[in-house]
Amino acid sequence: MYNEYIDVLSKLNTFTNIKPNSYISDCKPGKKNMCLTVMVIEFKNFIKLKNEQVIYAFVVADITGSIICNFYDDIGKKIRLGDVLYM
Repeated sequence: MYNEYIDVLSKLNTFTNIKPNSYISDCKPGKKNMCLTVMVIEFKNFIKLKNEQVIYAFVVADITGSIICNFYDDIGKKIRLGDVLYM
């Protein structure tokens, strides 16, 4: 299944004008100003905070690897499996 996502992402990068300047393999603690193109491959869980905010955790991947990425409230609620995110 992961290989299918990689195929889609590699084709997508050739058809769009938005090119990532970094990949997941380049992610390091404290690194800033990264432009990533990733695909949502798995929903992990959600956490409801005391202040009524909700944090949604997803596994996102590009052609170099995958990471867990958190999104808050309405943005996290709108994300679906297979979505391509430009971050």
